Amino acid sequence: MRKIDFIIALVITVFIYSFINKLDYEIVSITFVFLVLLLFSTIVGFLNYGNDARVYENFFMQSFFLLLPFYPLFIKGKRDVILITKLFIFASALLAISYTLLWLLMLTGVIPFLSVYAILTQSDEFMGRGGIAFWYKGFLYLCVGIYFVSLINNKLTKRFLQLIIFIALILTFTRGFIAALFATAIIFNFFFKNIVCSILILVIGVLGFVFLSSAFEQVSFNRDESDQVRYLQIDQVIQSTTPVSFIVGHGLGEGVKVRENHMEINYLEVFHKQGIIGLLFWFFLLGYIVFIYWQIKRTNIANEIYARPFLLATIFVYIESFTNPFLTNSIGMNIVMVSLVCLNILKKRESVPAHVQVPEIG
Repeated sequence: MRKIDFIIALVITVFIYSFINKLDYEIVSITFVFLVLLLFSTIVGFLNYGNDARVYENFFMQSFFLLLPFYPLFIKGKRDVILITKLFIFASALLAISYTLLWLLMLTGVIPFLSVYAILTQSDEFMGRGGIAFWYKGFLYLCVGIYFVSLINNKLTKRFLQLIIFIALILTFTRGFIAALFATAIIFNFFFKNIVCSILILVIGVLGFVFLSSAFEQVSFNRDESDQVRYLQIDQVIQSTTPVSFIVGHGLGEGVKVRENHMEINYLEVFHKQGIIGLLFWFFLLGYIVFIYWQIKRTNIANEIYARPFLLATIFVYIESFTNPFLTNSIGMNIVMVSLVCLNILKKRESVPAHVQVPEIG
């Protein structure tokens, strides 16, 4: 479905541009820079690896970012931003409640874990977790939804959904998700809100890791082997780095011996295939999003509360990409792209109308 949606959206973008010939200048500029980087890395990949299927696979995976001009064609005003906020809340709540109910049914033996495992793992979107849980690529939206839920007006509904989302997140037994959640809170509070809260969250996170990590591994499984693979990837990337590849990478295509294509550490893969210029692009994008949020916070404080979840969701994706390849995948890219467009709308002087509120859920 993502591939079909990509083609449809690309055709719509070209069609509208052909008749209207009007696209957001900043968005088009960012897209053009990305296109140049993508084409250059693809050419380098063909020069290094020949007509390798992995070059095409990498190209098509990253080409999702070319849909960036599509977003402002339909996200034009603050009401659209509110609608997207509702979609994030709905998606996160649906994932959290569904997964928690499924987990309880498996725990009580109503539904055998092996039966669920046999069905879900037919797709590479799912992965079993130690005979008690599952990991799903789309759970990234479960995680970031916790930031948008904070906009719900009813306190009881808000706290219930935040709690159920947090419980579901814990029950995925995914260290990266939990670490990214704490790290995002620490970074946001340190730079934008309250340094004391940042330190407090850091202390809680460290204590939680010290006292709960062993129990966490017992109910899922030991991750020493996966950690060793990550260390080996780092070592092999360093060994393969040359003065030229440090700047432009080895091109799209191959990975390293232990990972022939994609790597768990997203930034390691970007550096290996696109060099420092690839990393600079993605971190420029993060810096640009932070800058827009800072503008909103400084000049349009009424919109800051609506801008904050988009900033937090973006930071979460970037932190999570240190352990899982989301940033250059359509799942993570979509969050970053939506955040970029929505923040550009919210930075305008006009405030969100007082009567436009996120509806209560439930």
